[in-house]
Amino acid sequence: MNIQHIIESEILEKGSISYADFMDICLYKYPNSYYRNQNHIGFEGDFYTSPYIHPAFGALIAVKLLQIWHMLEKPNHFYIVEIGSASGNLAKDILDYVISTCEEFYNCINYICADVIPIDKIKLKQHSNKLTFYDIDSLPMNLPHGCIISNELIDAMPIHRVMKKENVVCEEKIYMKDGKLTSVLEQLFDNKISKILLERSIDIKEGQYIEINKNIEEFYYSITKCLLSGFMITIDYGDTEELLYSVEKRKNGTLRSFKNHTQLPDPLSNPGLQDITSHVNFTQLIEVGEKYGFRLREYVTQKTFLENLGMNDFLMKLNNSKLDRRSLILNRRRMMNLVDMDGLGNFKVLCQSINIDKNVLHDFDYQLLSTLGKSDLLVPILV
Repeated sequence: MNIQHIIESEILEKGSISYADFMDICLYKYPNSYYRNQNHIGFEGDFYTSPYIHPAFGALIAVKLLQIWHMLEKPNHFYIVEIGSASGNLAKDILDYVISTCEEFYNCINYICADVIPIDKIKLKQHSNKLTFYDIDSLPMNLPHGCIISNELIDAMPIHRVMKKENVVCEEKIYMKDGKLTSVLEQLFDNKISKILLERSIDIKEGQYIEINKNIEEFYYSITKCLLSGFMITIDYGDTEELLYSVEKRKNGTLRSFKNHTQLPDPLSNPGLQDITSHVNFTQLIEVGEKYGFRLREYVTQKTFLENLGMNDFLMKLNNSKLDRRSLILNRRRMMNLVDMDGLGNFKVLCQSINIDKNVLHDFDYQLLSTLGKSDLLVPILV
């Protein structure tokens, strides 16, 4: 049964379904759901992410991980858990860079990839003894030291669409009309959504749509069971709650769908065949994280994050390299794409820690990097 028929059956049984149920069916729940069944990431897919732009992204995250390993006093077993690892591009770039710059650190790494699809083992053949794969719904437990990483994971979590109409808070539901999927506003009866709106003091204005992610608490709870001590780095597009729910800027919310690198007008069209996303509420991540013991360490743009770790040094060394003109231009353009404030550079990076003594922490800046020999780090080259 294809995804369209599954959705129609759900609606026939229940009368209507939430956007969260719709997204779960379209993106994850079945073998032919979008993220389980398609090579959708990359220049030939529906969208691309930073690891597909240039290996400098993974290399600079590797520098960050090297910092964290030092902060934790260089444990013999350091676990990197990448949630939403896809085919393994980021894992490859991180491990490639670590093995070329710090063999001692590489020997301590255990890299865990978690997703709904397995990694490309051929791509990561060189690092096969470092890798373990887990289904995204069953993360490992009680890892002593390490770092959780996600890049463009939270934006694809199922969300609920809420709107205020005639001073009544409603949820946008999906039903069938004349044989087509369409949406309808129903009075909000979901107690969990109501609780989130109340606890977070979210004031929806008349005629305004917003998205609510009910899964964040469960997500952080699962991370506390996975990692006993370390850091979590979350990279995604989104904003603080104040800006995200600004009626002046985003009256219609942030729900979007993509196919072939094009934003489509109707998220309900082509079920299971297109990406569906919404912007991340980073205020929610910070505050729910604190509730579960995660301390805010850093919240910056991707541009600032990468530049603090050495992107400008990479660019300077690239300009002084002996690459041919074509390769030089390609690498420079791709690296600049990662810090472009009109694109990926405006993504947000959230760093949080759990069970870390504040006295052993250092700022994420050049002061610590200088002790690690940052000036000697190699520039990764896209070939």
